[in-house]
Amino acid sequence: MQHFNQENGKKKSQNPAGGVSAVSEAVPDELVQAVEEMRREADGILVMENSKGNTILHVTGRDVEEAGYAIELDRQMLAWRLLGERSEVKTTSEQQLVYNTIKEASEALSPKEIADISGVKTGTVKKILSKFMSDQSIHRTTYGRYTIRERI
Repeated sequence: MQHFNQENGKKKSQNPAGGVSAVSEAVPDELVQAVEEMRREADGILVMENSKGNTILHVTGRDVEEAGYAIELDRQMLAWRLLGERSEVKTTSEQQLVYNTIKEASEALSPKEIADISGVKTGTVKKILSKFMSDQSIHRTTYGRYTIRERI
């Protein structure tokens, strides 16, 4: 099993005794090659990514549909807890409110309608909608009206 340390770029191999030892310096091209090699050889790959305080579990494999899930560490139970699909779990409580408002609506909504229903200020809703458009979790159906990606 091979691991890559993003901080210092060292490729590591896990030995049968369970220890991890440094093997060589990994440059970006070598990292890409190694990941592609693992992808060909493995039945499935799970990769945890920590970005901006959020942990995403990426899943891919031969007989597995590619997916991403938001997870968090439950420090009391010392276990990972599944929060939901990556596209449905947002970074802030305001983002989650806006997303849930759009998701629960029976039709596409305007920013003002979203603000009225969610209680989030219209200016903040517009910024959040812009972010959601860039990460493709929502879709603009007509000028100024939004719905979640799954409904198109």
